[in-house]
Amino acid sequence: PNPELHGKDQKRLIGVSNAVFLTSVRFILFHEFAHILLGHPFVPLQLRTEENFRKMEVDADNIAIGWTIQNFKPETCFTDKLSLISALNSLSYFPTGFADLIKHPAPEDRIRTCLERLHLDDNDYAWGYATWSIMEWQVNFEPFHIPMTEGSYRDMFFELVSELKEYKVTGSAKLKNEMIRVRNRK
Repeated sequence: PNPELHGKDQKRLIGVSNAVFLTSVRFILFHEFAHILLGHPFVPLQLRTEENFRKMEVDADNIAIGWTIQNFKPETCFTDKLSLISALNSLSYFPTGFADLIKHPAPEDRIRTCLERLHLDDNDYAWGYATWSIMEWQVNFEPFHIPMTEGSYRDMFFELVSELKEYKVTGSAKLKNEMIRVRNRK
């Protein structure tokens, strides 16, 4: 929230937004420092293969997630979890954001790994937030599926990720015709 546009009664929102931003940046910096710690910049050219690049990214993510979790505080745990998801989702906020890249794991796989490392309850809001962020991407770029309304947030996340993976392989948009029909009704 922009502090110039919100009254003092909503000051807490500004603090939460700042906390999410700062922890997200901390995770990104931890990720980059992990690359250095692991010696990735010094890997010989002949070993810089697609498989090795992806492994290096996974290794850096794992260390950064661990370091970030170590910095969680009980009073900020909720925003800290959302920050990790926000940092990883920031990789996807452009039209090809959930594309499978040569040198990086798919964003949905990185998000899944992070969520699993957090050992969340099935209805923890972090699952819902991750689901919403993928839905937000698809609404802006390429609608393909809206998850079920029953079940846990975790179930919805995995259903949406499964549909995303199918969409990336087949290019079929299950909801495209339905969304066009709904749009035409308006």
